[in-house]
Amino acid sequence: METPPDSAALRTAYDALIDAAVPDLPPQALAEVFDRLVWCLDDNGTSLAEAQRGWMKGSDVRRIEIALCMSEACPFSTAEELREMLEDIAARRPLLAKLCQHYADNFMPVLNRR
Repeated sequence: METPPDSAALRTAYDALIDAAVPDLPPQALAEVFDRLVWCLDDNGTSLAEAQRGWMKGSDVRRIEIALCMSEACPFSTAEELREMLEDIAARRPLLAKLCQHYADNFMPVLNRR
């Protein structure tokens, strides 16, 4: 039986997909690919959530946009963690504030029920 790739190898593959995408591909298009992968990988999206959280913390606007366009899973356990991250992104990248609000609208109700 083959050993599944480790989390770091998968994160490297996710970054390679972003780097190899055509430059004018909208962030929503890659977000859809990653959203699909959540359901296709045997780690139940854990490695993708780690990558998504890293993209949100980072400085690469394209990766932040892709992370904020993802809709199948949220890489945060609590509404407070999510709120802090989105506030940080909006402060660092004011042009992404509307996208941050959209992400919050999608995931805050789910996290508030936990």
